[in-house]
Amino acid sequence: MAAPFGQRHHLLEAGCAFRVGPRHGSVVETRPEGYLVAWEEWSDPETGVVTARAHQLLTYDRVEADNRHGQLVVLSRPRVAESSPDDILRHWRTHEEVSRMLVRKSCALAAEELIAEDRMGHRRKEFEDNGELIVARARSVHGRLVASMGRPTRRGNTRTVYGADAIRNPFQFKLELKNDDPKTKGTSIYNWLRKLKEQGEDGLFDAYRRCGGKSGHTEELADFVTSVIDGLIDLERPSISSLHDSVLAAIQAENASRFSAELPLPSLSNRVSKAFVKRQADRLGRAAYAIRSNGFDKAYRDMHALGVGITTLRALERVEIDEYTIDLTLLLRLTGIFKLLAPHEVEALRLDGKARRVVISAAIDVHTRCLLALQIVPEGTPDTLRQTLEMIYTDKTSLSDATGCRNDWLQHGAPEEVVLDRGSSYISDDAYHVLASLGITNIGSPAGKPWLKAHIERVFRTLHDLFLQRFSGRNFSNTVERAENDPAARATLTLDEFLGWIVRWTVDGYHNRRHDGLGMTPLQAWEEATSYMPPRKLTSREMRLAFGTRLNRKLGRHGLTVMHVNYQNDALAQLWLARGNEWLEICFWGGDVGSIEVRAGNGEWMTVSAADERWIGKDEFELRAWLEKRRTKDPEAEEARLTVIHELDERSKALKVAKGLFARPRTANGVELTEAHFARHMDTSERRYTAEPYRDLLADEVLDESHPVGVAGAASNPSFADMPDDADLLE
Repeated sequence: MAAPFGQRHHLLEAGCAFRVGPRHGSVVETRPEGYLVAWEEWSDPETGVVTARAHQLLTYDRVEADNRHGQLVVLSRPRVAESSPDDILRHWRTHEEVSRMLVRKSCALAAEELIAEDRMGHRRKEFEDNGELIVARARSVHGRLVASMGRPTRRGNTRTVYGADAIRNPFQFKLELKNDDPKTKGTSIYNWLRKLKEQGEDGLFDAYRRCGGKSGHTEELADFVTSVIDGLIDLERPSISSLHDSVLAAIQAENASRFSAELPLPSLSNRVSKAFVKRQADRLGRAAYAIRSNGFDKAYRDMHALGVGITTLRALERVEIDEYTIDLTLLLRLTGIFKLLAPHEVEALRLDGKARRVVISAAIDVHTRCLLALQIVPEGTPDTLRQTLEMIYTDKTSLSDATGCRNDWLQHGAPEEVVLDRGSSYISDDAYHVLASLGITNIGSPAGKPWLKAHIERVFRTLHDLFLQRFSGRNFSNTVERAENDPAARATLTLDEFLGWIVRWTVDGYHNRRHDGLGMTPLQAWEEATSYMPPRKLTSREMRLAFGTRLNRKLGRHGLTVMHVNYQNDALAQLWLARGNEWLEICFWGGDVGSIEVRAGNGEWMTVSAADERWIGKDEFELRAWLEKRRTKDPEAEEARLTVIHELDERSKALKVAKGLFARPRTANGVELTEAHFARHMDTSERRYTAEPYRDLLADEVLDESHPVGVAGAASNPSFADMPDDADLLE
């Protein structure tokens, strides 16, 4: 709803000239509904369409909208005196111009103070004799002038009126004169004081902005030099010195040609400086020069303009994934957590003790800049994307706890869209299937265009600058920078220790480092973003089907066995009785070894829990730690075990008992009763979970003080309820 007439902001007035975008106009009159504007004739620079002069009524809301978006530019107002072309308004002055003006004003005021103190006179000769004294006093005057340019705030701070640049780079006292002679200084200060009294501060501004741009060479020479440079600039990237020599050689050849012509022409000047050659090279245009020197792709990457960029509204709306070969040589030794790996996994990671560089795969949430995944990628890993996505979905608090982090690595959830390149690690049918099954939008980034996933590229740079350079064994980008440095010989960090430090740097370092683009730390951004919109997650079943490993296992009396853990439920027990030892397809996920997914043939997947409930909610690393303890044998215990076996074998030779044979029921009803009998006392974690809580045998006993013996279940037994109060329960 539009605001009432009296509450609107009247930005324009009758007789006001303004510009909205490329169109120029003037206000004819002001009306209650808006401004009557006379538009001048203008042509669209893109289409070339010419629009004739016309009148239009602009509403107040439209003008205010143009003002908010920076499209409204007031050119003149009727009651503002027009300035001459030579006059420069104060707000058009640069910081350097104001700084030079303040130095001159400080010198002029310092001279006035010395005159008031009777330390010098008014004549020019007095100024020339006391030039150094005036400059010395001017330094203190300059400090007072700069301090007076701000105004105190509520907290007592000063705010400079010339913007953020002046705050970051305060005005300095720097007296710039062609001659440093004290007499010259005094003469200049004498003139500055006269201009200050006559014209005020405007008289102390210099005219440096109108200087320069004149080389003394003819346009013919400039065009000739530009044409020579145009033919020399290519991917070999010649230096300015080389171009200067080529220009001099071309001028010499051109002058020789002109001198030997039938009608001799004026020769070109050969007094060409390197600065002049550079200026002529700039005439080609910075973009054209960069394209011809570095190629179109690199020029576009380094010079393309940026607008608003990527905008996100919530956490996990956009996630960028990429790989990075770390600039550090590590010792690949079998230590720490790697002792729990299987031999084939040790071989894949190439943990042979040699010093090598490794590749990491990382994922970052664009909205909060939090790292969601960071893991080592072994050579030849075919499903890098699936493993990185799995880490994005997984709570990594156990990793931060194991490495001694102060904060928890709790950033995880379901991403909405993923940006990745078209490398061999990410292009596969299996990777696309995982993305499609999880409902993730796949945005492919062409190779050689890192700015399309700039956030993850910036993280790699931060990782290199703030983390990797702290360790010995650093690699360099080329042999010149590397010099005689041997990274392999200087490597001191093992892969196991590197993983621990990089987790700590991520959780306690990077997530707690203030990000200029966010205005806060990534951890604070995550807490703020997830406070009003918690991240979406997946169930354990969805995680198993998306990231689990497909295996085949034979069904037995114990159910199915994976990693020495038995999985059993009623459905598997019935399937065992009906089909016997049948091969079933299972889906095993290391993030939750408490359950697996099982199916027979093309049937539906069903969830089967571990028979031993101690594995419910545990992960694969906890299982591997338990298996590692099982592999350790006690020599004394093994000796006792073998002794018992030997004695049993000797005794069994003398004791042979014949087995009794009897018939089994063959009817359908009998088979069902037999199956139920076989599964009657089977105990699984599923049955324990679904059963009612355990109650003690006498948990419902009711004690009656009037009788020496308690009555159990009197409330539920009608025979007790029908008894008279004085009945003797012992009879």
